[in-house]
Amino acid sequence: FINDEDYAEQIVTYYLARGYGSGRVKNELFKRMLDKELIDEKIDEISTDFDKILNYYEQKLKGDTGDFKLIQKTKAFLQRKGFSFDEINEGFTLYKEKLEDE
Repeated sequence: FINDEDYAEQIVTYYLARGYGSGRVKNELFKRMLDKELIDEKIDEISTDFDKILNYYEQKLKGDTGDFKLIQKTKAFLQRKGFSFDEINEGFTLYKEKLEDE
């Protein structure tokens, strides 16, 4: 028999290691028809990894914060990766601050 909690933990670990956000992880858990309370518990344990978001911004923008279309594409990419709008916008703010410090 499969222990649902262990199974959920494996799914969370796998998708976080692949660079996905909590939204995508939650969708993957729902796909596997796990208990909603267990899903909520596992999602609450996930903290936002802003280092991943900053790395995505660095890879995509390469220091260019003036290209509106490229910024929007990058934000859409992050949304598809499962990050929330708040996480994406806060990550962009951190990215701009990082560029200003350099």
